[in-house]
Amino acid sequence: LPSPTRFVLPDKAGSFSYSISHMNNMIMLNYKLCLNKTTFLQNEYEYLKAFYNEVIKKEAEPLVLTVNQTNENTNETGTY
Repeated sequence: LPSPTRFVLPDKAGSFSYSISHMNNMIMLNYKLCLNKTTFLQNEYEYLKAFYNEVIKKEAEPLVLTVNQTNENTNETGTY
């Protein structure tokens, strides 16, 4: 599973948190993007751009699911 992540903009202008867990044959994804400001100044744009680039990179991470299946006839295990 992908590792949990948290990003915070300077002055707590925004935050992003992402975590994923597996329990009882269920996958739980917690994702929160919060912007505490509606307007960013020109000198803050570099931080905002880097923040969104990290968010996009995290969202693009693949989540690979595998299923172990036993073939009763040959007793082999296959992974999909």
